[in-house]
Order: sequence, then structure tokens, then C-alpha cells
Amino acid sequence: AFAVLHRSMSANEAIDYVRERNIAERSYAGQQPPGGAMHNRVFREIIRELERERDAEAEETAETAEEAAAREAAAGTRHGT
Repeated sequence: AFAVLHRSMSANEAIDYVRERNIAERSYAGQQPPGGAMHNRVFREIIRELERERDAEAEETAETAEEAAAREAAAGTRHGT
């Protein structure tokens, strides 16, 4: 979740990274599918949902910034600046 929300990774990149690090740094029974890191379907879907929400929020923020810039430009034009 941190990688998606704060490191701008895609959900798939974050899932792949955690799987890779888990295999590299840990060894235990059930480590590979169907067990092991990031093989829980529900948890992976939560990570993907976080990515969708992050992207929607970023898009909304970008639109708001564009609207503000357009208003400022229009106001400058009306006031002769």
C-alpha cells in the first residue's frame, strides 16, 4: 500500500516487488503459490483499488489546477495584464 500511495508504483509493480523481496529474504514452508507473499487475491485487489483511487485523485487535482490557471488567465485578460 505504501509503494502505491507514496512511491507512485503501480499495484502490479508493488505486488511483484514484494513477492521478489519475500523470496530473496525469507524462506519458509508455503512461500510459493498458493501461499506466500502477495498471493492473497483479496489483498491484491485492495492494493489495486488503492491505485485506482490514487489515480482518480491525481486526475481530479490536475483538473482543478488547470481550471484555476484558466480562471487566472481569464482574469488577467479582463484586467489588461
